[in-house]
Amino acid sequence: MKEGEDQAPGTVLSKMELETRTGQLIHTIEDVQLLKYMGADTYRFSISWSRILPDGTVAGGVNQEGINFYNSFINELIKNGITPFVTLFHFDLPQALQDKYEGFLSRQIPMPQLQNTTKKNTRQLKGEKSVFRKWYNGLSHMEIHFMIKMQPREHLTSWLDVDRNGKPIGDRTPGSTQMYIYPQGLRDALIYMKKEYNNPKFYVTENGYPEKRNDTIPIKTALKDNARIKYIKSHLSAISEAMKKGVNVNGYFMWALMDCMEMGSGYTARFGLAYTDYLNNLNRIPKKSAKWLKSFVKR
Repeated sequence: MKEGEDQAPGTVLSKMELETRTGQLIHTIEDVQLLKYMGADTYRFSISWSRILPDGTVAGGVNQEGINFYNSFINELIKNGITPFVTLFHFDLPQALQDKYEGFLSRQIPMPQLQNTTKKNTRQLKGEKSVFRKWYNGLSHMEIHFMIKMQPREHLTSWLDVDRNGKPIGDRTPGSTQMYIYPQGLRDALIYMKKEYNNPKFYVTENGYPEKRNDTIPIKTALKDNARIKYIKSHLSAISEAMKKGVNVNGYFMWALMDCMEMGSGYTARFGLAYTDYLNNLNRIPKKSAKWLKSFVKR
């Protein structure tokens, strides 16, 4: 995804979505207080590339307003005892670089050294089925000959399929046709990576439950997100099981603090622990899950 793609033809579902934003610029202090209310000691957020470098490069100029915003936001977090956990790139390639180079398909954007490393690794792995066999068996339970016959693009996505032998791996979430509930998959992935990568520090950086947005139902009803609480419990339990087997998990981040824009679904799904009132100044209202999480953290 690149800057502006949410406004490209066919990539959002309505004009209303083009005019909607989450509003963290105007709700900064409120959002930090919401984190503090829930007992969060760390907050993961992204620094937008184009907000700092509108042209995509330092030579093209630095946006001081963007710098000031992030400085202020980070200072507010620290002042309230919350550690910033920064994502430097979250699918937001500056439009200027997309226009100039056609995005990451161009070799002008990745560093030359990265290109050389990738070419070298490709030569080393070419024809090495045993390398892929070891990786693939650990993650998908599917027969290896199927992967070898697939096209390269499918290598990256097939093990994310939500069905096995035609049967769903779990219940589908109400706000997405692609997300299913399968907490044991998180446990198994953590244990697998512990074995394969010498057990480094792990952070579960994005784990969330989408509900379908429906502004016609009363807000009081929308705040009763019992299914999300059940989802969080089951995934925390899965992480606990992995930790009992020695996995070095150092952090867990729910997605998301508040309802916000989602890549691919725009504003049609609600992931937030807080309800974003899109019809009333983007106000935040803690859902039942936020209150549950607060009591859970205290315990």
